[in-house]
Amino acid sequence: MTNMQSATLDRGRLTELDSLRGLAAMSVMLSHFAIVWKNDAMSGSSLVAKRLFVYLLYPVTAGREAVILFFILSGFVLSIPAINLRAQRYFVFVIRRIFRIYLPYLAALALAVWGDITFHGYITQSVWLHGAWSAPVDWHLVWQHVIFVGHYNTATFDPPFWSLVYEMRISLVFPVLCAIILTIRPGGFKDEVQQG
Repeated sequence: MTNMQSATLDRGRLTELDSLRGLAAMSVMLSHFAIVWKNDAMSGSSLVAKRLFVYLLYPVTAGREAVILFFILSGFVLSIPAINLRAQRYFVFVIRRIFRIYLPYLAALALAVWGDITFHGYITQSVWLHGAWSAPVDWHLVWQHVIFVGHYNTATFDPPFWSLVYEMRISLVFPVLCAIILTIRPGGFKDEVQQG
């Protein structure tokens, strides 16, 4: 456990994981930039110029993969208290995740719905940007976004919403999965973390 303690600041954060999250965030940002640039800014450019640009940015534009890395890092960090036998009660865990993910998501959804109402039909013909706000507001779809139930187009109002939908859904079952795994292999993970 000493390796993990040495990596932990006084406020309880793992600095190495924060660095990985920062790199992943940069990768997501660059991947969005590359998509917009490739589809729009270079629309009149030669095929060679487009390919050169994409190949130069490709190593640092693994946006979807970076989001998956966020999920893995979150799962690891959220499991540490359970591994150390200091897991939160389910109700407390879910309430904290609601305040951390769901309430900011609802605020972003309200802003995105307002944007759709206000700017529908005025958005550029960008292939990527036109995916959102391309149709009038469907209040049934807004309700599906609010309750996270069903299979619906999460990109209608804001394309990155897909990751928040999955993160919130996973948060509801994560404590149960973690408890099952630790029951199947009690103490095993803690011993490995301490030895590592």
